[in-house]
Amino acid sequence: MRSGKLKKQVVRGNVDQLAARDIHNRVHVEVNLNSQDRQEAWCTEIDLHKRFKKELGIECSYPARHELSRLLTNHNFTPRQIKIAWRNLTLSYDDELKTLVSSPSKIEAGLGGAFFLLGLLMVLPGVEHFILTPKADVFFLPAFALYVGMVAVLSNQLIAPYRIGKRLERVLKSVNSGGSNA
Repeated sequence: MRSGKLKKQVVRGNVDQLAARDIHNRVHVEVNLNSQDRQEAWCTEIDLHKRFKKELGIECSYPARHELSRLLTNHNFTPRQIKIAWRNLTLSYDDELKTLVSSPSKIEAGLGGAFFLLGLLMVLPGVEHFILTPKADVFFLPAFALYVGMVAVLSNQLIAPYRIGKRLERVLKSVNSGGSNA
């Protein structure tokens, strides 16, 4: 353990550009914006950063974290949805525009749908054979389990980000144009 006093770190600049990676010692960041920011001011920036990363699994700057928190509280998005959109680059923060930007990929969603249909076409004859024959086919069950696994992966990695991204696009368009909800 270190003995002695902690050195005071002076942080200068715009609070919108302050992130936990910029802070080396525990400092108290005071922000006088809205009530949510005042409540957050009692915590240290590094604690807020760690808590946000633990809850959502997302590491981002203060303004991005603030905008993501507003999406969670005001627009009924779940942490899981935000995490999926952020990790698949469907949702990002634009530093120049100082706002969140949603860009769902139609190509990835189409690819997911194509793989889903292809898998369904491959499994359907096996389902028909399994239903019509009284004797269970040993090879059908593993193939069907593989198909179900493939559908789960496609749903989480290709189709869900697009679906969430389209919803985010509507909400962000409404928020950025001055509307309060979507």
